[in-house]
Amino acid sequence: MVCPTTPMSQKANLGNVADLGVCLPFRIPHLYGGLAEIQGILRGGKEVLILDFEMKESVLDLLSLKTNVVTIPLAEIAGLELRKGWFSRWIVIAVNRLEALRQVPGSKAGEIRLKIGRKHTATAEEFVSRVQMALTTHGLKKLINDME
Repeated sequence: MVCPTTPMSQKANLGNVADLGVCLPFRIPHLYGGLAEIQGILRGGKEVLILDFEMKESVLDLLSLKTNVVTIPLAEIAGLELRKGWFSRWIVIAVNRLEALRQVPGSKAGEIRLKIGRKHTATAEEFVSRVQMALTTHGLKKLINDME
């Protein structure tokens, strides 16, 4: 899935996650003892990651319980990686402060695991790579500003 703003083939402006042009579908399953799950889209904004999601009850899959948008500034992200297992793919986002993930159900100890569908693996790999580049660029800019 590609966001309508920018095609993936264009080079991203380093440090600007909004230029990624990627909307990555994700799930957070097994919430509240398996009674609910989150389905959403992970995308980049200017100097932020955006989690746009809705919580659904998972017993009958009829009820949408809550819709939410959470922005996580790059400065709050301690790490981001794609973990691959035999049957699943996860993007793991770790933050510096618990407050950054307060509104995301399923976050534990400053970390959230977003389950990615197998067909979105290549997009997830590129997204993670570009976000890591943006995080590095953001850190370098901060270091240069602190030195001045």
